Amino acid sequence: MATEKWPPPSSSLNQSVKQLSTIPLPPGDEVAPKLVRLLYFVGAGIVCTVAINKWKEYEKKSMIQKEQ
Repeated sequence: MATEKWPPPSSSLNQSVKQLSTIPLPPGDEVAPKLVRLLYFVGAGIVCTVAINKWKEYEKKSMIQKEQ
């Protein structure tokens, strides 16, 4: 079993952080299309959440009107 120095030397720490912070992409692939798809997905989730909340509000109002 090899003993390791802790904390590791700053050069190996920087190298480890650099490896963790990079996004593995196939050659020739760009980040922008993936980011756009992510934003579309998040936007669709927000739209669906708003629509569901509006529908619940509409049903609640109609139930209150029926009771009166």
